[in-house]
Amino acid sequence: MKELIIIVIMSYPQHQYPDFVKITQQDGRPLVFNNYEDCSDYIDRNFEKLEKFAKLAEPEANDAYMMTCVEKRYHK
Repeated sequence: MKELIIIVIMSYPQHQYPDFVKITQQDGRPLVFNNYEDCSDYIDRNFEKLEKFAKLAEPEANDAYMMTCVEKRYHK
């Protein structure tokens, strides 16, 4: 079964291209979704909280201008 996580695309004044913040936990527990609809609904309900977290994680960023769900990849 695939698992989805949230990424927040950030823009930076010093970079030509955006970068992202990966969100994989909430309150110390894994934050993963089994389908795109659940993940997208979570983003819609928690957009401001996710944006605030991303800005805390990347204080040099100008803005969080996009959030989306992507398949979680495991690397060995």
